[in-house]
Amino acid sequence: MSLARLRKSKGFSQRSLAKEAGTSSSTIYEIEVGRHSPNPTTLIKLANALGVSTEEVMEAVESPKAHAQPSPPSLKEAPEEEQLAYGELEKLVQETMMAAYVEANSRVMEKLRERDPVLADEIAQEILGETGKGITSRDSAKAE
Repeated sequence: MSLARLRKSKGFSQRSLAKEAGTSSSTIYEIEVGRHSPNPTTLIKLANALGVSTEEVMEAVESPKAHAQPSPPSLKEAPEEEQLAYGELEKLVQETMMAAYVEANSRVMEKLRERDPVLADEIAQEILGETGKGITSRDSAKAE
């Protein structure tokens, strides 16, 4: 009998068993799918929570992985449409990060402008280079 079947036969969900055994539900899941083996302390806690011997828990954990849930596929194995969705998500994250950078830069220039307008203008000219000739720091904030 697998650990999942043993757990269910005792009326536990992964979450309730985890709480009773003093561990996380992700630990229970990882043990049930065969990704991890419980350490001796967890083994004892699981046996106590389930009301069975440690030997029964060990047998349940060591039962064939036929009942284990398969690992999710990697992105490379995902259908093409999911890969495209990932690419779009990655682009959105990059655009969001760039927008946050520009906003932060604008705020820094605004604070600098309040303290030293001449230095702010010099920095704006340096940032904008040749295309910024004649543009003041106030204009550079608009250009960003």
